[in-house]
Amino acid sequence: MKSILKALVAMFGIIVARIILSVTFTDQVGEVFSKVSIGLLFYYFIFKFIKSRSIAVN
Repeated sequence: MKSILKALVAMFGIIVARIILSVTFTDQVGEVFSKVSIGLLFYYFIFKFIKSRSIAVN
């Protein structure tokens, strides 16, 4: 439950940062930022899940 809350807060932060970047620079900058950061967030949680499962098995 705690990791779901962290993911939601991170997604909210990404959305806010994308809006700020889109207004400050261009919409393309915000789009690139959001795609990269969501990809990194996805892989972070995948690797964290794998690591926690391997620790639980041992």
